[in-house]
Amino acid sequence: MKLKGAFAAVVFIFVILSGCDLVNADKQGSCKFLVYSYGDGVDVLYRIDGKSYPTIKQDQPDGESSYYIVDKDFELPTTISITANALSLNTSSITIEIYQNDKIMKSNTVTKTDADVKIVNSLNYEFGSSDSAESSVSEVQ
Repeated sequence: MKLKGAFAAVVFIFVILSGCDLVNADKQGSCKFLVYSYGDGVDVLYRIDGKSYPTIKQDQPDGESSYYIVDKDFELPTTISITANALSLNTSSITIEIYQNDKIMKSNTVTKTDADVKIVNSLNYEFGSSDSAESSVSEVQ
């Protein structure tokens, strides 16, 4: 009989703790970033809360279009920094978009202005602060 009571107590505590985790997960929400490259592929480097992740290389177009898309989900961080580098001179534009709970938080588009230069797009964002977003536009030889 004591064993049943102990087991019931363990199950009860597990259910309560699981419920707390579910509540916290709902509060955090979902986050993702999208990178669109038009004309040719893109290398995407990103850091979440200061931690660097492996480069994502997208050199396959999305279906029959000329768009190359990187779609990355992640847990709600404090900060994110994304840099997208054109793979060739054929890339004419790169757009980076950061989402939280399916709402776009920040975006930046770089369009090619010099035919002999590869483009680079960078976007930094601090979650929870509407004024902290930074973006930069650059072109690299």
